[in-house]
Amino acid sequence: MTQVIPLNSDGSRRVSVDLGDGVGVITFRSRYNSTVPGWYVDLYDADGSSIVFGLGLVAPHNIIRHLPRLVARIGDLRVIDIDGKGNINPDRLGVGVGLMHYAPGEFNSLYPAPSGEGRPLGYNLSDLFTPTEPTP
Repeated sequence: MTQVIPLNSDGSRRVSVDLGDGVGVITFRSRYNSTVPGWYVDLYDADGSSIVFGLGLVAPHNIIRHLPRLVARIGDLRVIDIDGKGNINPDRLGVGVGLMHYAPGEFNSLYPAPSGEGRPLGYNLSDLFTPTEPTP
């Protein structure tokens, strides 16, 4: 089931959410980095043990896409840029930028990837890897 993770720019930077479906409670700690402007989030399990640190809140990607075991367990955590202004402003989290949780497989069933082989290449790969005869 899709749910909004209630992160915001003010007050407490920690929020605990029961993600359900056997995942349990996950704590999200958000922070703003002014050196590389943007919001970042750390995840902790119900015991307070760290799961992952420093995930950049970048729309529209699944912020845990590079962690397949975590995706299989939690599902997708996707940043939604509500008004198209991005997340580089320190007071935009929860206002113009939000974090959504989708159960494992839910996002792909709601928004299936386009089928087909994709765009054709503009060059012949065999030309790039054609062996050359050694010179005597």
